[in-house]
Amino acid sequence: MHTRRFLVVTTVVALMALRAAPAAAQATSVEPLSPTPPTVHKVRRGLLIAGIATFQASWGLAVLTGITAFAGCIDSDPGCTRGPDRFMIPIAGPFIVASGHYSGVPTSWAPGLVAWGLVEAAGAAMVIAGLVGHDVPVPASAPPTPRISLAPMLSPEVRGLALGATW
Repeated sequence: MHTRRFLVVTTVVALMALRAAPAAAQATSVEPLSPTPPTVHKVRRGLLIAGIATFQASWGLAVLTGITAFAGCIDSDPGCTRGPDRFMIPIAGPFIVASGHYSGVPTSWAPGLVAWGLVEAAGAAMVIAGLVGHDVPVPASAPPTPRISLAPMLSPEVRGLALGATW
């Protein structure tokens, strides 16, 4: 009798385990382990504005300086057509002029011209980094705040206040 009861119980337990095993396997394979929140791509406005201002100021000043030097160079020496016009090339212009291959630019200006070129490059890098941007998680909508209201209740049988609440 005991062996028969033992066999029935173990058979029932085994069948229940076999029946539950595929359902548990399906549930774990379908559901992701760690849900990732949705993201939105945003431009970094601070870097973009700072980069535009830096690059515009440094390169604009380089263009004005190049035009002024080029106009003065043509008036004083018609053969002097290279050098000052190279200064107007964005980012690389100050480095080219600082290399010392052009007449009319003192070699003592080289460190300042290199710094000028680095400021232009920094401005351009900030513009690029600002345009590339970053991914920001979408903020979850806040649950509605509970609202409680009191309303006067008047009827022929009842007088008082009614309490209304929403969650």
